[in-house]
Amino acid sequence: MELSKSYVEFLVKHLNSILYKQGKKLKIVTEDEELPSQKPRTLHQFGYNKIRAFAKAFGEDWFVKGFTDTNSMEPSVDQGHIGIFSPPPKQEDLQVGDVILFYRRLDNAPTVMHRIFEIGEDDIGWYCITIGDNLVKNDGKTRYKDIIGLLRIVVY
Repeated sequence: MELSKSYVEFLVKHLNSILYKQGKKLKIVTEDEELPSQKPRTLHQFGYNKIRAFAKAFGEDWFVKGFTDTNSMEPSVDQGHIGIFSPPPKQEDLQVGDVILFYRRLDNAPTVMHRIFEIGEDDIGWYCITIGDNLVKNDGKTRYKDIIGLLRIVVY
């Protein structure tokens, strides 16, 4: 069912009048948009190799990865920022709210980084559902074997 733009605006206005008393506000997001993010500073001060060495101090299997300009995780991370990742912990240690790097089977995207918002089990086994902080559509089910790493540190 598709709602007209004027009806959606009416609903938002009505719901916001109710939410106002609670100090809350409803905003309809229809697509990701460019949001202001931290300016990358540390990378330019220390350099990629020093940040990579810093990551290796936590464990030889920790790794560094930059981010592309997709807007999906804004304003938390953006192009020019660097992520320090650990290998994925045991699946029982992953939690809702964790940000993971994974292979997305839905469209064969080799490295996607989004936040876990649901964890469950089905007839195949454990799965999580992820979504970008600045997106409205989730990535579908991700299996543990498709998780590449867990975001531990963001370098701005």
